Amino acid sequence: MKEEQQIYGMLRVDVAEQKEAVRAAEDWLSLVRIFIEPTYFKVEEDIPESFDLAKVKKLIKELGDVSEVTWLIGDEENELSFSYFKGRILEKYLLSKSVFQVNQSLLKDYLLRKMTTYSGVMAYLRDFAEYRYNNISAIDERLLFETKEELEQLPMLRTLDGKKKIDCNQLAGYDIYSKGLCFTSCWQMYFGQPYYTMIPKQIFQEVQQIEYVKEHQNQVLEIQLYKDPFNWRHESNLKFQRLFRDQMGFDSLAWDNGVGLLREPYIEYIYPKDFIHTVQYQNDSLQPTPKKTASHFITRSYDLVKGAYKEKRVKGALNAQAFFPWVDEAQSKMVAYRVIDPELTLDNGLAAYTYYIRDYLDIDVIDDKYPEYEAILRFYIPEKQMEQIPFDEIFKHFPDTKISQIKRKKGTISVELKKEKNHLRVLFLDYNQLNEFIEIQGPQKV
Repeated sequence: MKEEQQIYGMLRVDVAEQKEAVRAAEDWLSLVRIFIEPTYFKVEEDIPESFDLAKVKKLIKELGDVSEVTWLIGDEENELSFSYFKGRILEKYLLSKSVFQVNQSLLKDYLLRKMTTYSGVMAYLRDFAEYRYNNISAIDERLLFETKEELEQLPMLRTLDGKKKIDCNQLAGYDIYSKGLCFTSCWQMYFGQPYYTMIPKQIFQEVQQIEYVKEHQNQVLEIQLYKDPFNWRHESNLKFQRLFRDQMGFDSLAWDNGVGLLREPYIEYIYPKDFIHTVQYQNDSLQPTPKKTASHFITRSYDLVKGAYKEKRVKGALNAQAFFPWVDEAQSKMVAYRVIDPELTLDNGLAAYTYYIRDYLDIDVIDDKYPEYEAILRFYIPEKQMEQIPFDEIFKHFPDTKISQIKRKKGTISVELKKEKNHLRVLFLDYNQLNEFIEIQGPQKV
């Protein structure tokens, strides 16, 4: 990989009034002038022009409630930007290693002050090479800093127009977005109160194997994964980056590769109306661990309306409902489901189907219901994929399993698998039937 040592950062805050936006922009301009001697100024995609301090100050004073602007200021090695739209401010920084090292404490103080003074959403700092490695999916762009041999080692998917690209969902530092929030794992991060409507703050506070976590005013949390941002490729730091993401469960909240991460969760989230329920998995040393190896469990419940928080820590074993959360007592059935889009994969969904079937078949649970109940895994897929399921290839991955004949009914394809005491009925259904299932079954239980 061809690397230049630079720091990349971003800041997201919300402001309530126009005068706050002006003040925030003035602070940004002051930061720019401390860091560099600007040579150019650019408005969005316009042609860069020579930096004119008086002109930039005038533009800031004219910033209004309905303004939509993006300004960029830089020199040969550095660029800082400020965007404003409908009360939302987004700042980005691309700094040379030398500028960052001289001003590291100032930049951190600046981010923290803005996160706590305004309605801070999120901020982060990271090596720019690490950001590119984890977030650039286009192959032609990656060839600017990677060799073909390096590219071939990375996971890939297919776009809707048939082109290949890197599946960044599988990379630990990918910025994935859900409900307007960025979820990522990188050297230095700041999280504000909007995140606690999806992830209880206590989960951030108790995250393990990081450099530190600190709480500041207005419930802003500051997290550092390791000491040196430019040493991100060290084996230990890569593990810390992956473990933070796994502990937080970001990839269960959102993905854009059609099939998900195909990894066991370290934590699971459930969102009934006005509540957050979570289950975290730990081993006998009370360290984060994949679900199937867990012996200790932390369950949390947070009432978003009343602000009430409950927590329970127990030692035990998983029961069947941990895998099949919807239980039909009357018909003796327990159900789980997955929504996937095989069209985005290079193998027509083979790896995803195989992983999920194996995940729900190979379970070791202590549960009186499991031997008597029918365990069902439902796949909801696009209608046009219903006739393209690679059954022969799937079945080759289960040589130790008895597999029934494939059954087809209107809108449903089913097959049953049995391996010793374990059993699973797999249904393949059209996307359009998902809402009907959720309405009938209701929210899953914890």
